[in-house]
Amino acid sequence: MGAEDPEFARTESEGSQILRLLHAQTALLRALTEQITALIQMLTPGEREGPSLDELIARLISLVQAQGSRMDAQGATLDRIEAKLTALGTDLPPALAQAVLRTSRNRDLA
Repeated sequence: MGAEDPEFARTESEGSQILRLLHAQTALLRALTEQITALIQMLTPGEREGPSLDELIARLISLVQAQGSRMDAQGATLDRIEAKLTALGTDLPPALAQAVLRTSRNRDLA
């Protein structure tokens, strides 16, 4: 009774259509996978093309550390200069210290 039943025949043809659609979608997905794989291979750098991420990070860290030591040295130099300028007023005779202070103020006001 199954093969002669019109309902069975309709279900069978719908099933074959679904199978054809599934096969077409599978082929499409395979093609997309191949294209994505090719893109990833093109975008992935080779083994020896430029520095690795670890090497770049190590270089950045060494540059930042070098800048930090330079800044510390410059800061120490500025501290020494500031101390000398502060002591300058106490080391000079009073009349000369007042003249230097007046000159400095006049320049700041100009």
